[in-house]
Amino acid sequence: MNSNYKLFGVQKTERGFTLLEVVIALAILGLGLGVLLHAQATSLAAAGRVRGLTIATLLARSKMIDIEQDLLDEGFTLGTVEKEGDFKEEGHPDFKWKYQISEVKIDLDLLRKFTGDSQEDNENNNTAGNYSSLAMSLEGPLEVLTKQASESIRLVDLKITWPNGQYTDSTKISAIVTREDLGISTQQSNTTK
Repeated sequence: MNSNYKLFGVQKTERGFTLLEVVIALAILGLGLGVLLHAQATSLAAAGRVRGLTIATLLARSKMIDIEQDLLDEGFTLGTVEKEGDFKEEGHPDFKWKYQISEVKIDLDLLRKFTGDSQEDNENNNTAGNYSSLAMSLEGPLEVLTKQASESIRLVDLKITWPNGQYTDSTKISAIVTREDLGISTQQSNTTK
């Protein structure tokens, strides 16, 4: 739109924006705002996930301490123990926990395979025969050690789940818990002065 007018004897021409220029400017502004809003939404979602993960980690550490203390107080049981619940008492009822305590099995089959399958294998390879006799001599003490270890070591798998929008997030922690004495009896000597 052009308009001519005289101001103090000087002729001026005004030119305004055309409709096409305004539409293009609004489109660029809309795209820029859309990108900014998407970045902000992504940032808020990431912050919410990090918040949930931080809470879950702290609750998992607390629960793992409770599980370990229960194991030491009540003793190690045979078989597998599974329990589940939530953190309502801690002020987070949406966070759920589930754990499994299982025995640790130590398999000596690898040692048996290392000794060779037959006498013929040992005769063909003198080094294998030497290892075989060493492994066979250690098999008895190793069985005792593995039995004591399986009675004194437990594997704890703890899983924490919580809602995150329309999805459910989770984190899993595994730990090995041992008895203080590892099931090994020790003798104490009493000396008097």
